[in-house]
Amino acid sequence: MRNICSLVNLCTKPAAAMASIAACYGKTALLLALFSFAACVISFVTPYWLVSWAQKQSTFTRIGMWEVCFTAFTDPKQYAYRYYSGCWWIYHSELDDVRQMLNPDWFKAVQAFSVFTLFSSFLALICLLIARGKVNYRIECNIVGAIFALITVLTSALSVIIFGACAKDPQQYRLPMPQYNYFGASFGMMILCCLSAGFCFAFALSEMTLLQDEKEEDEKYRRR
Repeated sequence: MRNICSLVNLCTKPAAAMASIAACYGKTALLLALFSFAACVISFVTPYWLVSWAQKQSTFTRIGMWEVCFTAFTDPKQYAYRYYSGCWWIYHSELDDVRQMLNPDWFKAVQAFSVFTLFSSFLALICLLIARGKVNYRIECNIVGAIFALITVLTSALSVIIFGACAKDPQQYRLPMPQYNYFGASFGMMILCCLSAGFCFAFALSEMTLLQDEKEEDEKYRRR
């Protein structure tokens, strides 16, 4: 009987039906925002953006936004050969001799966009989380959350496009044996961050539209 009454209420009150669908969209947007932020964090902290095939025994092993790993690596263009092994923070003073090679301007741009992506994905998550608890400000929180999700899409897409275009180009990145380097899991996580943020934006926008329609339908229902 309770289910029948609920069905009748949904049919006689379109606003109630819209509210139910909007809540589903909102929860989906929140889960996508959480996944987008988690993927961004993993991509941000792990050194697997570009990886060398282990079988080829290249002196370059792998690199991320903030860490690079070598095996007896040296820059042949340096006058005094110096060999590097192990994993290093990319801004370590010991890497000053190969700084320009490891960290060209386009790489710095990718780092900057990655930082923006991290903050925007976090803020999108917070706004959509607040929207689930603050019913009176749900529309406003969804608008802000959707904006930050859109920013996440743009900044992560720029990171992926720039890195994808330059990292394997020998003219842009003078790493040894570039033909045996491939895009790793960290790069893939940034792609997932971008895609999930895009879907998050769509669902948050859909919930906001339904909430607006819900108000209008509720007003019409009360006037009857």
